Order: sequence, then C-alpha cells, then structure tokens
Amino acid sequence: HQQRAALVTRLGGPARKMAHMLSPQEMMNGGVISGIQLDPVTYLLAALQQRFAALDEESRLACVTEMLAFGRKHSESINALLARYEVVRQRAATEGQFVMSVEGRALQILRASNTTPQQFLMILQPFGGRLPNTDAEFAALCTTLRRQGHILENVRGNSGSILQGPFRPA
Repeated sequence: HQQRAALVTRLGGPARKMAHMLSPQEMMNGGVISGIQLDPVTYLLAALQQRFAALDEESRLACVTEMLAFGRKHSESINALLARYEVVRQRAATEGQFVMSVEGRALQILRASNTTPQQFLMILQPFGGRLPNTDAEFAALCTTLRRQGHILENVRGNSGSILQGPFRPA
C-alpha cells in the first residue's frame, strides 16, 4: 500500500483524481478484477489501464502500421536497422497479430536498407535470384546485408578493410 501511495503522488490530472476515488479498503488491500485478487499497486495500474490505455484494436493497428511503414532512419547503421526491424516485426506478430511472409519481409528489409539494383542482384545470387522463402534463408540474407553494410559503413575490422591493410604482425 505504501508503493501505491507513492505512485499516486506522482500521478496528475484525471488519473490522480481517479486514484483518489479508490476506497480505503482498495488502497490498503487492492481489489478483485476479473475474479483475481490483486495487490494495491497492481489494482491501481489495472484500474488506470482500463480507463486510459489504448484500446486493443488501436494497439494492434499501431503495430501493423509501424511494420508496414518501416524504413531506415537517417544515418542509421545496418546493425541498428536490422535490430530495430526484428523488434518491430516481433511486436507486429505478438501485439498486432500480423505475420508477413518471408518473401515480404525480405523485400521490406532490402528496400529499407536502400539496396541498389546491382547489390540486389548480388545479394539474391545464393537464392537463385529469388527472394528467400524460409527463415534460414532470411537469416542468411540479413547476415549478407550486415556484412555488406559493415564494408560500406567502414565498420572497424570489416572484411573489406582487412584486404586493404595495414597488416599487423601476429
């Protein structure tokens, strides 16, 4: 109940007013929501969520829209791009219940990474000139994009810089 009181002092506006409407019993012991007894902090957070959180369909649509609108940010490294893509993809799948085919994901990540037509052909050679259609092939595509991105971004120790030298004795 002390944690709940500390949380309420940090609230403002309608959320604070709503928290003050809880009965003394609810403030000390929590309450029951959907047949489950909740401690005071969880009860407060659940009550706030019921009144202020986005609706389920709004959350799902936001996740799907974020996935469909995915693009590279200015000066974003290939490592950051691929990591962010995986987070957005997972969120779309779990929260938005949206799963894109492997080919769709491959095309989307190739477009987001600003792949040139020449790079596109080279990257697809291991797949017979087609887009990957299995998760293993998609992982291989992402590895190729990382390797190529490291060279283009002059990441220290990339495979292209090793060919240029300087060479260090063992």
